[in-house]
Amino acid sequence: MEQAEVEFLVRRDCVISLAERLGRRGELARVTYTGGYVLPGTTPGAGQAALPDDLEQAAVEQLAFWFQTRDKLGLVRHWPKGGIYEEFAQTEFLISVMAVLRKYERWMT
Repeated sequence: MEQAEVEFLVRRDCVISLAERLGRRGELARVTYTGGYVLPGTTPGAGQAALPDDLEQAAVEQLAFWFQTRDKLGLVRHWPKGGIYEEFAQTEFLISVMAVLRKYERWMT
């Protein structure tokens, strides 16, 4: 059953807090997100926004990096002589891509 006008709060790490209980114990809820950008090559309609150029370029750079390093994904350091030492990055995205993404973060608190 669809519920309209539900009071909510979106916190860091995508935690959704509801002001009131929905349904009964053990029941599941589904959240439908209606936002984002229209992909390149598509004409935005009323109320829609085109994907910003810098976000598109960041996506291209990230995908190119993942493709070029697909056999070493996450590998930061490798010492091939005198034993094997590998250090893996803790980030999922390139630093330059993270900088672009930070400009578009929208958190409701």
